[in-house]
Amino acid sequence: MEVYIGLEHIDSDSIHIKRTGTPDDVDGQKLRCYPGDLIFGRRRAYQRKAAIATVDGFCSAHSLILRANPDVIEPKLFPFFLHSDLFMHRAVDISVGSLSPTINWGTLKHQEFLLPPKDQHAKLAELLWAMDEVIESKAYILGKLETALEVQRKEGLKSLNGNSIVVGDLILPMSKIEVGKLIKGNIRK
Repeated sequence: MEVYIGLEHIDSDSIHIKRTGTPDDVDGQKLRCYPGDLIFGRRRAYQRKAAIATVDGFCSAHSLILRANPDVIEPKLFPFFLHSDLFMHRAVDISVGSLSPTINWGTLKHQEFLLPPKDQHAKLAELLWAMDEVIESKAYILGKLETALEVQRKEGLKSLNGNSIVVGDLILPMSKIEVGKLIKGNIRK
């Protein structure tokens, strides 16, 4: 196995794993995961880490590997259930320990939750996945815009050719800012 997924690779409030590690990154116990498994951070549950594995790999012993029981919950709805306030608040409540609160599987497996009727799970999952796609697309575009802005800043600073400038000259006066309108070309006119 060449892919390690630790809690450090799972972003809070995201069902997607966007980075991974290698076997060299970890010592000690490991758990096997398969594509479609949910990796839930049982340590520090308040961080809200639960994501879908997309590859064969192994995980930190500080996580739980969970699979939806299709007789009880639609597997495509399960990741969103794990991220629900209802589930996450309960997870925090049953955590034990003060410095690094951890959930015990023996306690978690006995928790009961109210779910919508089973015949509505597929439709709910479809809606939630559509919302997730919008959120992920928006995050992708925002990341690209931030990169473009950073490049623009660096290119702008390079064009100064070592001449010193006053920081105040870099800032547009409030009287020139028009809320909701993009100013084209140079900031100064």
